[in-house]
Amino acid sequence: MLAQQQALPDILSQLGHVAEGVYTVREVHHLAQRLGVDMPICAAVYSVLYEQVPAASAVEALLNRAPNSEFNSPLPG
Repeated sequence: MLAQQQALPDILSQLGHVAEGVYTVREVHHLAQRLGVDMPICAAVYSVLYEQVPAASAVEALLNRAPNSEFNSPLPG
């Protein structure tokens, strides 16, 4: 429904219940901002749910993101 650009309140009313993660992503996003932690996937989901960014645009932004330190870190073990 998000991919069809339906608004979150409309989706929730159609579902009749809150979809898993709807409120959690909001809290995690705010916590990451407060702590200065870069969480691009969480930020993208937040933008789709709470800032009316189309899902396709959020995915495109993630795919076009410049490589960051996570690409340079050695894998554990």
